[in-house]
Amino acid sequence: MKNKQMAAMAVLLAAVAAMSGCTTMVKSYPLNTPNVEILPLHRSEYVVLGDTEGKACENLLFGFISLGGGPKKYVNQPGQLINTLPAVESAAIYEAIDKVPGADSLMSIRIAESETYSVLGIYKTQCVTVKGKAFELKPDADLAKEPAKEPAK
Repeated sequence: MKNKQMAAMAVLLAAVAAMSGCTTMVKSYPLNTPNVEILPLHRSEYVVLGDTEGKACENLLFGFISLGGGPKKYVNQPGQLINTLPAVESAAIYEAIDKVPGADSLMSIRIAESETYSVLGIYKTQCVTVKGKAFELKPDADLAKEPAKEPAK
């Protein structure tokens, strides 16, 4: 009788361990926004509109097969035929830009990724949160009115 209880307890503990999930978090801090090259812009060429945040998640089977419900909106990268950003990251950036009326892109971006695994690592939910400052490029007509400034050396 005692052996059956021990065996049942071992099976129960193994089942609980197998069904429990684990979460990992990775943070990265890119220097520039992925869809606009900031360095050549002079401060007079854009207006900072404020802080913003976007989040997107995707459900994956075996770590790479999308189960639907994933990102549907993307930002594109100028000069590239194929978007090299992960879809979930691109969707989070899109959401962050979309939250600020008139925003063209982000600067000072911070990205936090989290992954939750369950059922022996077969099923994974990957979420990306993007924070940054939204900015708007000034129209060319506005720039023509301002005197040209030489960059500081």
